[in-house]
Amino acid sequence: MFPLLFLIFLLHPKILITITEASRCTISTPLKTYEKCISLPTQGATLAWTYHAKNATLDLAFTGTFISPSGWVACGINPTSPSMTGTRALVAFSDPSTGSLMVLPFILDASVKLQSTPLVSRPLDISLLSSSVSSRSGIRDGDTIQIFFTIKLSPNRTRVNFVWNRGLYVQGYSPTIHPTAASDLA
Repeated sequence: MFPLLFLIFLLHPKILITITEASRCTISTPLKTYEKCISLPTQGATLAWTYHAKNATLDLAFTGTFISPSGWVACGINPTSPSMTGTRALVAFSDPSTGSLMVLPFILDASVKLQSTPLVSRPLDISLLSSSVSSRSGIRDGDTIQIFFTIKLSPNRTRVNFVWNRGLYVQGYSPTIHPTAASDLA
């Protein structure tokens, strides 16, 4: 997974977004209703969220599309910078054993960008309280999925970097490099 796209937003006392909301974005999903929603600037992706100031948790619903039946869709949080390296990602793809849709956690360190080793799923070092993935029609080129997750933010955390992208292939349980068109590297 190479340079994922990113969006910076602030969390004090409510989230402020630097991108305008678009009409195609919805705050209601099959699982819950969110306070805010934005259309992200590339890949037809959207992000809905609710920030709970009382307990410093953030509920998120990311919507993205597959570009290949053997591909992946990912989103995540980078706690330190607006870049791919350092992102704590949730990656959705078809389970190679069962064919069902699954989501796994990955930490994107510098070795991912350099392609020195395959990307291996591992527990995140942020407070991920829950995660799930859903699709209405399965995994085909152009199918839309939603990745739902809740994180607990550190006290006095005022900046969160949101990152997303999608790729063509998964080898075993390891997502491979995404396309490198301008919209994939933005």
